[in-house]
Amino acid sequence: GLNMCQVTGLGYRYPKQFLHIDSWYDGKEQFIPGISLYSVQAPKQPIDKWVGPWDQRIVWDKSVYPQYDKWPMHEGYVDNRYCVMGNEFTVHQNIAPAAAVYGWLCAEKQ
Repeated sequence: GLNMCQVTGLGYRYPKQFLHIDSWYDGKEQFIPGISLYSVQAPKQPIDKWVGPWDQRIVWDKSVYPQYDKWPMHEGYVDNRYCVMGNEFTVHQNIAPAAAVYGWLCAEKQ
């Protein structure tokens, strides 16, 4: 989304629902902070037979005006924990690089 930080718990607008099953069931109100998500799915990707209500493009088709392919891509984030393409993360693609960057940003000046 517009003016949104794509790191959970950071800033005043951030993803609140994402694909982290432990957070769904741990009884805490907020999900784990500090997770960098894959973010917005490109609207021009082909739709195949595995697409369902969890796909951001299906959500966009039914709830967005004007059509989502007319929007700037970075404004197309859907805060839906079931939209896997935009709301998941992996250790090797998201978490490890983010941890390295956080460490660099927080390092004390020597």
